[in-house]
Amino acid sequence: KERGIFMSENKWLRRTAAVLAAAVMLVPCSGCTGDSGSTDTGNSTSSSSAESRKPANLNEDQKKAAEEAGISEDRYCTDNAEITKAAEELLKQYCDGMTEADHDKCFDAFPDFYKKAVEEENKQYGETNEQYMQSIKDKFAETYGDDFYIFASISAVLQLSDESLEDVKESIDKSFGVDVNIEDIYSVYFTENFRGSKDKASDELDFLLPVIDGKTYLYDDYYEVYEEETPADAAAVEQAAANEQADAKEKAETQKAEDSAS
Repeated sequence: KERGIFMSENKWLRRTAAVLAAAVMLVPCSGCTGDSGSTDTGNSTSSSSAESRKPANLNEDQKKAAEEAGISEDRYCTDNAEITKAAEELLKQYCDGMTEADHDKCFDAFPDFYKKAVEEENKQYGETNEQYMQSIKDKFAETYGDDFYIFASISAVLQLSDESLEDVKESIDKSFGVDVNIEDIYSVYFTENFRGSKDKASDELDFLLPVIDGKTYLYDDYYEVYEEETPADAAAVEQAAANEQADAKEKAETQKAEDSAS
């Protein structure tokens, strides 16, 4: 793997097409899931409670949509306001952590097992966490200027199917040796923007947003373990996943246009 924490390519292309196949665009209505943000120290926090996680009373159209999306009624989210707010706060924490070369702020936006994997990788490369983050900051400063800053702009938040949730849980359990309790899962699509006096750039990226024990986190599959694939198999999976991702984004844009029209 190429050394790095920020994603210069869509790492979800390696996952099976089923992960994004059942993704659905959320529409405003009522609350549905745990929330997460950052404290002044950069620690992820959650305002989730039993009350906020009570399943919404779905109407017949929503029940049909949940069934078609492969999402159980007790998970089906009818309002993406809370999860979008959580995503915004986590992405800000992630971007600010990179800008400030603050390891804890950056990686407290991820689950503990992911943060530990980053720290173990740093040790393997003979770097402290501080040295690693400073090397990233120096690279950005060289490219964009000492006054560079990073910010994210969200384009869509999609809830993933029950099958996808189980698939991610299985991959995490296998890769990290943990028994993780994923209560809900979404995918956030965003633009990562780099600005400075020397240059500027933007990149279209995405993270998963698993809700683990009531807290929402950022997550990607950088450290996951995969079975050996032939080049042909890998290419087929990547193409299928890319097609599904394009379909999901098209649905999101269509839904957004319909919401604006109404």
